[in-house]
Amino acid sequence: MAKARNYKNTTSYTYESVDGSRNTIHPGQDGVTEELIIFLQSSDRDFALQDRYQQENASYDFQNAVSRYDADADHEACGPWEKIADPSADIMSILFPDEEITINMIEKLRSAITYLTDQQKDLVNALYHAKKTVSEIAREQGVTPGAIQDRRRKIFARLKKILDEDAL
Repeated sequence: MAKARNYKNTTSYTYESVDGSRNTIHPGQDGVTEELIIFLQSSDRDFALQDRYQQENASYDFQNAVSRYDADADHEACGPWEKIADPSADIMSILFPDEEITINMIEKLRSAITYLTDQQKDLVNALYHAKKTVSEIAREQGVTPGAIQDRRRKIFARLKKILDEDAL
């Protein structure tokens, strides 16, 4: 990724390539326009502001959790579905309330989840992996909490139907 070096001069744009070499482009050469240079400089300012915002609002708890996850040699052996820690937010206990959970059931659930739409998978992940509340998800998506609860009910109904069909 190139890193810009010149923000103020609109007559040229200097950037550094990944290999460390510095290059300058000028309007009129190889189809480069002044508008393109202004756009590149504006993009660089946007990226710089975004980086600054991320640094100022960094969550050290999140960074530590990511570091712990990356240091775990077995993290690739299991997916996010095994990381559900809160028993009240365990999708397995919701779908199989009176049964002892077995590896076979987990595999069936994983298989059933593949039949969900991407939006449904995202909602399951937000609720049961990221442990977001219905209100948080509703706020992020600009809908009412009732809409999220309806979607969750439909997901459970669909998963139960898939799992019941699979049991035949």
